[in-house]
Amino acid sequence: CALPISTEAHFALANAYLAMGAFADAAEHYSTALEHGEDDAATRANLGMSLLQLGRLEAAVGQFERALELDAGQIETRLLLAGVLSRQQDYAGAAAVLRAGIERTPDDVRLSSSLSWILATCPDDACADPCCECCDPCGSGHWLGWVIPDLSDAGRKSLADKHAPAGLMADHVHAKGDWMAEY
Repeated sequence: CALPISTEAHFALANAYLAMGAFADAAEHYSTALEHGEDDAATRANLGMSLLQLGRLEAAVGQFERALELDAGQIETRLLLAGVLSRQQDYAGAAAVLRAGIERTPDDVRLSSSLSWILATCPDDACADPCCECCDPCGSGHWLGWVIPDLSDAGRKSLADKHAPAGLMADHVHAKGDWMAEY
């Protein structure tokens, strides 16, 4: 008769399976760890990653959202959730997830850069405008240092020029975040 495996053992096995790329096994052990243990943000995030790798996007979104409910400070989870939402063409949802992260951690450039790129590549022109209602980052020099080059790179030069400070057109931007050095 086999002894039951502890919650910690399921978590350790799941981590090992995740590292090996055995995503179905990882998902199974993360799920078992959650069923028999504490509802934990890290376990939810790892389960979400496993499900994402299996192509189960809706289930991954649910796990990432639950992980953020448990620990809103998980930046990697926030980036993964925004990435999945943008893959599902929910650009406003992805932008909202990243904006919430920027409000918590305004100096994390990964959040600003990701939000900028999502807005720049959003097929809806209203969403691509950095001053749209869903994101409203206007007035932030830090923000514009990311969004202007991304808009220009995504072929939205007129929108980039609209938001560039007077006398500085998007053509003069050399690298993300460096435009203020020229201004």
